[in-house]
Amino acid sequence: MLLVSAELAPGRSGVFVLPKDAKGLSLRPYRMVDGSRAAEVGLADVTVPSSALLGGNDDAASVVEAVLHRAIAALSADAVGAIAAMVKATVEYTKTRVQFGQPIANFQALQHRMVALKIKEEEARAAALFATLSLDGSPEIRARAISGAKAKIGRCARAVHQDAIQLHGAIGTTNELPLGGYAKRLIAYEILFGSTREHLRRYGAIIAQPQVAAEGLLMAPQAWSMFR
Repeated sequence: MLLVSAELAPGRSGVFVLPKDAKGLSLRPYRMVDGSRAAEVGLADVTVPSSALLGGNDDAASVVEAVLHRAIAALSADAVGAIAAMVKATVEYTKTRVQFGQPIANFQALQHRMVALKIKEEEARAAALFATLSLDGSPEIRARAISGAKAKIGRCARAVHQDAIQLHGAIGTTNELPLGGYAKRLIAYEILFGSTREHLRRYGAIIAQPQVAAEGLLMAPQAWSMFR
């Protein structure tokens, strides 16, 4: 079964349950850059009974948006894990890679770069946590946190996987190391559910609204109860 969103009327959308073998529905499966599965869905004169519409004639746009926001928050947490794994692997590698008679971790210039990687990791982790804490807030607060996190983590991910591979040298591009797998996972993250640039644009448009900018970053204090 597939859940397909469609416009019911101008400004109102719904979600339909479609059998995968429905007449007029086609699927073109393919592998994404990180190896995960996806498919291109084609719809040509697909007809379904009214019972296929979930939730009656209510507008489903806000629910669909909320589900997508939760998906982005989950993917963001996964991306932070990949970033952390790449940073850890890079630090450990530089302690064992010897050049000019000493581990390259002893060179101050590379120490500065690894500190920068760790800062990117912590920035990404903070953004992912903020997005998660905002999921039960108002739609405006949630959208701001999610787009802000997607843009921030996307930028951090790009910086980390490029530097981590470079600091590993040629071995960083081989299949023998998990580094390449993490990098592909982060590249996929940058694209899924809106690119880094698109979410940066959305975030800028949201915080440009005076009423949104005047609100606090998080919802009521009880949002923190899970950490008490």
